[in-house]
Amino acid sequence: MEKSKLLLLGIIITLLIPVWGYGHTTVWTETEEELFPPRNLEIHGFPGGGGATLFWEEPEQDEPLGYNIYRDDQLLNAETVNELFYDDSSAEIDSTYVYYVTALYENGESGPSNVVEYTPVHGYQLIYASAGENGYIDPEGVIDLGYGDDFDFDIVAHTGYRIDSLLVDNVVVPEAEGLEAYTYSFVNITDYHEIHATFALKTHSSDSEAEPKETNIFPNPAADKLYVTPGSDFHREVNYTVYDLTGRALLSGIFADGNNILDISPLGAGIYLIEIQADNRSLITLKFKKQ
Repeated sequence: MEKSKLLLLGIIITLLIPVWGYGHTTVWTETEEELFPPRNLEIHGFPGGGGATLFWEEPEQDEPLGYNIYRDDQLLNAETVNELFYDDSSAEIDSTYVYYVTALYENGESGPSNVVEYTPVHGYQLIYASAGENGYIDPEGVIDLGYGDDFDFDIVAHTGYRIDSLLVDNVVVPEAEGLEAYTYSFVNITDYHEIHATFALKTHSSDSEAEPKETNIFPNPAADKLYVTPGSDFHREVNYTVYDLTGRALLSGIFADGNNILDISPLGAGIYLIEIQADNRSLITLKFKKQ
């Protein structure tokens, strides 16, 4: 009986020795320290098109020394990036790129963050339009336009004034000088531009045979606004009335102090007449088309 017990105990010990040994080996095997990568990489294109900005969050654990940015597996940054964003302005339009970011530690570089793709586009372009006193440019301010768009600006002097100078990207437009109104057209806009107009008081010619200037309207056809350039017979204030072709009066008002712009947006598409009156007499009647 005692011999049987000893035999059984020996079998159990024999079976347990490998288990303890293997268990000890598995628990204490040293593993390489994990280097945590950046998180939640995003990419946003520049508002004006072209390049893009990458944004990411710090690694889940540890504080890295900085970051590396990769585009199509090629390192972009010449120096370590210490911010949580990076501008890539060298990307080409309509090419698709793959980006990821890694974190740098004293003992190495982490694996990549999540991967993002981006295809740069042209975006929008801006035109800065402004005018001096005694006239206006329409529209005025900062104008957002699509890449490749065409766009017109109307430059109009107040009554008694003329366009003194028109500058586009600091280059003089000589055709506009001396006129009461001028339309400048940008065609196929692919860059930022500036347009600025100044105005000066008219100087009357001493030539007695000089022909009087006629009242005119533009653009014609017009969409929403109609500009009236005053003729020699314009007074300080003149009345206007807009009629349809049946003679029904639709709009009326006063042009005063050189403000000769008429809002025709309430009118439907068609042909109309505008009559200019002063001192209870008709000065001129002109026909225009509303688009």
